[in-house]
Amino acid sequence: MVNTCKLDRPELNDERRTLLDTFKKDIKAVLLENARQQDQAMGIRTIVNKFIRDTNDPKAPFLAFKKFAIDSKWLNEMVKEACQQRPFDKGTHS
Repeated sequence: MVNTCKLDRPELNDERRTLLDTFKKDIKAVLLENARQQDQAMGIRTIVNKFIRDTNDPKAPFLAFKKFAIDSKWLNEMVKEACQQRPFDKGTHS
């Protein structure tokens, strides 16, 4: 089905990948720019909520892909991964 509808074109895959890469970069930026965990959590929540909110816009690009990413819990995994890769110890910033 994907091949029949030409949904698996490399340029579309690259654009979808860019959406997730941008999400990851935004999460990492929040972690680096905010020392306090409360500020980090608020920034992450804002980024996640925007991603989710964008799925309510019928004109948004890659709407089905974004919904699939949310339903598949990819965002959760990306946030967890970014938090584990922080350059400082979780206990040093409160």
